[in-house]
Amino acid sequence: MFVQTTTCHRAGHTYLTYLIRESFRTPQGPRSRTVCNITALPEPTRQLIAQSLKGRRFVDADQLSLPSARSHGGLAVLRQAWDQFRLDRLLVAVSSRRAAGLLQAMIFARILFPSAKLALVDQARGTLLAAACGLDQASEDFDEDDLYAAMDELNGRWVPIERTLFGEAFPHGVSLVLYDLTSVYFEGGGPAGISRYGHSRDHREDRPQVLLAVAADPEGVPLHIEVLRGNRADTTTLQGLLATLRRRFGIREAVFVFDGG
Repeated sequence: MFVQTTTCHRAGHTYLTYLIRESFRTPQGPRSRTVCNITALPEPTRQLIAQSLKGRRFVDADQLSLPSARSHGGLAVLRQAWDQFRLDRLLVAVSSRRAAGLLQAMIFARILFPSAKLALVDQARGTLLAAACGLDQASEDFDEDDLYAAMDELNGRWVPIERTLFGEAFPHGVSLVLYDLTSVYFEGGGPAGISRYGHSRDHREDRPQVLLAVAADPEGVPLHIEVLRGNRADTTTLQGLLATLRRRFGIREAVFVFDGG
């Protein structure tokens, strides 16, 4: 049996008829007859019948699609961890709920799909990032200016946040600290006051830059992150780091590991 489509033109209109036909043999040769008319059935049902009559017991994998599916697995894990460690309390001083949600979204995105702030809206498409961070899933556009404005709200608040995170992550302190620096250059002028020309790890001495100093534990968990002037010599940064770790985290005795720079 098979589905046969017939076309009829009448009064300027075209009509399609879908018939289930059965083939059989006669002394005069092969013939076919109509078993039933399925024209009144919905198109998906007719297609399913046609595929079944061709011997297919299931729809081909390449014909399956999930047009409304959204990625949520990784976000679910991060959301659970965020709630478990009560990280919302670190952002209570942020001026608005949306700004706090944008900060949380940038943290989640940095883990799941690292990208520039400008690319966040594209990377978040097809995910439930906005909803996972308490933002409006339908209207949130992750505007770049709004993301930077939310980051600006951490100015003056970063020290207590860092101190709180250190105290909870390392209740017994640390005995080994790994320290390194890298440089980040700018196509424009860079941030006023600290953007300078200096030794570039990217071999772009023709661009202003800043230094990023990171102190971490043996497993790579950051203890302290600092942005320094781009023309600082590596050897001049260590004393300031030691003073900060003593003052901010109470680290008195630790082994420091750093490279020859």
